[in-house]
Amino acid sequence: MSPSSPAIASPRRTLLPVFAACAAIGLQAGIGIPLVPLALEQQGHDKLTIGIVSAAWAVGMLSFGTRIPALAARFGTVPAIVGAVVIGAILNASYTLTSGPIAWGILTFLHGVIGGVPWVVSEIWMNVVVEEKRRGRVMGIYSGLVALGMALGPLVLQVVGVYGPVPFLTGAALSLLVAVPLLGPALLPRSSAAASATRFSEKKIKLASLSTAGFSRTSSRANSWA
Repeated sequence: MSPSSPAIASPRRTLLPVFAACAAIGLQAGIGIPLVPLALEQQGHDKLTIGIVSAAWAVGMLSFGTRIPALAARFGTVPAIVGAVVIGAILNASYTLTSGPIAWGILTFLHGVIGGVPWVVSEIWMNVVVEEKRRGRVMGIYSGLVALGMALGPLVLQVVGVYGPVPFLTGAALSLLVAVPLLGPALLPRSSAAASATRFSEKKIKLASLSTAGFSRTSSRANSWA
């Protein structure tokens, strides 16, 4: 089979918007994960309350994470990601309409439920379309782009602050950016995505949920020491 054949070229073209979405996912996470504990601290809530609310993200991700591959298999990769980021944007905006740790804890839990979808489905996508010999390089690029986005997130918070509705609405807008690069490519075969997902999805979700919880806690501590 020649390098220019559709079977080879199509996956390469498909990966370009996935890489763009990876950077947007990281940027959205870099803003969203530390924002709630920082905002609660600015409101004067104690550290125990902040910790409980922050942990709701990880609890939500763990509670729904193992169902994400089935979701992707049923609806397709792009609809799963687009649906998740739209709901995530609505949840981000909902923080501006509510107050108090109970309401924010519920929203954070729901955000955790939705937040794992783009992470896991994008990995499902890459594991399906990338040849095994190139998979390590592609996953390295993926991880680097997510990390770059997460590193830029706190810088955005330095600009928009953690007061009022502006940072939450900024997070909502950045959530929608995840979907934009994915509107062009065709969907992957659903059965292939589901088969690929079963090997790593549960482990991925556990690691992601632990890292998000740790990141939000570290961000809160850093803010208190500043």
